Parts: sequence; C-alpha cells; structure tokens
Amino acid sequence: MFKKINFHSGNIVYDDFQIDPELSFEKQMYNFKQDMFQVDFLNKYLIDIGWYPDFDKNGMFKIVIIKEYNWEKPFYIERCRTIDELKEHLVKCINIINNQLDI
Repeated sequence: MFKKINFHSGNIVYDDFQIDPELSFEKQMYNFKQDMFQVDFLNKYLIDIGWYPDFDKNGMFKIVIIKEYNWEKPFYIERCRTIDELKEHLVKCINIINNQLDI
C-alpha cells in the first residue's frame, strides 16, 4: 500500500497492512486492527499505524510517532478515516522525523 512513499532513512520493520480500498469493510473487517505497520528511523523514531478500536467499523486509523521508544508520551499523533488521508499523514510524519534528524 505504501510502496510509492519514500521513507528516506526509515526501515519498514512491520508490514501487515492488508486493506483493499476497493473492498467493503465487512469483507475485510479483521484487517482493521491495531498492529498494521511500523517504520523505524535510526532507532530514534518509530512511525506506528493501526486501526482503533480493532475491527470496529466506526473506528479510525491512528498514526503515531514514537521518539526513543517512549510509548507513554507519543511525539506526534494523528487520526483519520480514509487511505488517502492516511498516506498524507504518513508523508507528514516522515517529514517531521526528517526535520528532527536534520536529513
């Protein structure tokens, strides 16, 4: 799903993003889960993507930047409902991290 996105210094460490925008929610409900996608940036930042709450049609994507593995205090959080919005937020998160890393 994110193959055209340039992650720069990021390394995809987990990819279980299996949502097909052409299929209904009901046909792929169990793909809408908390653990979907993670990218690590030089062991300093992590982008985490999931669906909250799991399997809930009324849920939403949550994209989080974690700094230095501090899950208790996320560096940045964004929420959205569509794949297009998610891609936009992902690029924004990559840019935020690149600015922090001075890349």
